[in-house]
Amino acid sequence: MTIDQKYIIKAITVINDEITKHDTLKNKIGYEISLEYFDIAKKLTITGCGMVKQNNKIYLQFKPPTEKRGKFPCNELISKNGCINALAKSYAVVDHLKSFDKLTNFWQWYNSEIKEQKDTKNDLILIKDAINLVRKNYFNGTHNGIKRNNPEFKANFESNYNKTYNQTYIHLNRLGDQRLSAKVLIDFLNNNYSNLKISKNECSKGFLTHKNNCQKLLIDCKLTDELNIFQDEFKNVKVIKTQVQQEISLKDYLELRQLVLDDAKNNIEIESRIKTFNVVSINLIYGFRGSEFWAIQNLNEPYQYRGKTFKALNDPTNKDNIAVLSDYFTITDDEGNQHKITVKTGDRIAVPMIHPDYSNLWELLDLKGKEIRKHLPVPNANSKNIKDCCINWLRKKLSDFSKKLPHIFTQTHELRHLANYHGKLLGLTSEQRAKSLGHSVSMNENVYNQHLNIEDEINLLTAKISPQSKINELEVENQYLREQIQFLTKQITELAIENQKFKGNNNISKLF
Repeated sequence: MTIDQKYIIKAITVINDEITKHDTLKNKIGYEISLEYFDIAKKLTITGCGMVKQNNKIYLQFKPPTEKRGKFPCNELISKNGCINALAKSYAVVDHLKSFDKLTNFWQWYNSEIKEQKDTKNDLILIKDAINLVRKNYFNGTHNGIKRNNPEFKANFESNYNKTYNQTYIHLNRLGDQRLSAKVLIDFLNNNYSNLKISKNECSKGFLTHKNNCQKLLIDCKLTDELNIFQDEFKNVKVIKTQVQQEISLKDYLELRQLVLDDAKNNIEIESRIKTFNVVSINLIYGFRGSEFWAIQNLNEPYQYRGKTFKALNDPTNKDNIAVLSDYFTITDDEGNQHKITVKTGDRIAVPMIHPDYSNLWELLDLKGKEIRKHLPVPNANSKNIKDCCINWLRKKLSDFSKKLPHIFTQTHELRHLANYHGKLLGLTSEQRAKSLGHSVSMNENVYNQHLNIEDEINLLTAKISPQSKINELEVENQYLREQIQFLTKQITELAIENQKFKGNNNISKLF
């Protein structure tokens, strides 16, 4: 970015203010976050220069002096940083439209500062430099308001970076001194990961990850033409599931738990198994992700959150059983060092989603009236994956325990799908379930609803769900539609005012 830093600071400030006011990014994931940033940035543009998107690119929309209003490229792509940069550039354009005495000078500035056109000799980016740029951008960013370069979270975000990007870049770095281009990246993928492609237009999730990591280099380096070539190469490739989806019902889970506890040979073993099932049972009730159990704030003690006190979950008088999650939990390694570990969408409240036929589930799982014992593994201080020590411990325990069942159960994510199903039977709306689970409504509807074993699918289709739940769902949908109408009406009004201003505004053109 070569424009004045004051525009960048302004863009970051107004976007952060908007997010703080409305919490618009809560429960969004992946590309949904980028699209949400674009919508926020678009709303925050000022009269004189708007913003539109086309495919994966952002364009600025304004009226150059003596010319018609149009859309113009600004060398930014749909991403969090791209949207912030585009908003900053829109502010710069508004100011600079008033400051040049010649149209040619304005376009010279626009091409240099906004489109960031470089000399050909300076446009040669080496792969190793691109990888360093992605790493720099990652650690300059934030997660749920936590700065990734915060030393207290070093083990957490190093682990995230390694799992997300380094599985590709550690191999791509062998080509580090070559120029970054679409062709080099395409050849690298085809030469090294062809085994992850099922056919010309079908691939596994692993191939998609490596493809996205290569694409990220072109996005962060703003090589738009190369990005178009790269995306065209893989535009027809679809992901085919290669991992067998495990299935477990509530009945299976209760059977597994009882078998394992009954099979304990001594007091130490029973204590260890109870701690394990405390974690799994709570995750089952709320549909938490594997490590979210350790971020619960009101497990055994009341907790005040946003001015309200929530009872402890083990309190027999607690009938609401609302769980309060933090953004992170703390773990201590074998040398006594403490590490803060983030959870994906913490800092929220969640409601229990229990099968209507098991209203006594809390008692069945022995989770009331006594301490819910919390086990925290002790990772090796030199481990590169301290972040996942809790979930890895849990999966290993489940793998050992489930050998007593006809099928193996280690995919803790299946507990989320099961809780979502129970929530549907209870009559909770899609929005209620999504908010409690900590993801978007579209994720809930398009992905989670597909993960049911055949018995549960039949039960869902034949269940009698209370009419009131349908009324609640319709009320939520109506409220959403009312808000959309209100927003669109406001947009139409603002566009009409802006259009009127442009029609009557001849001040700039008089300068030329």
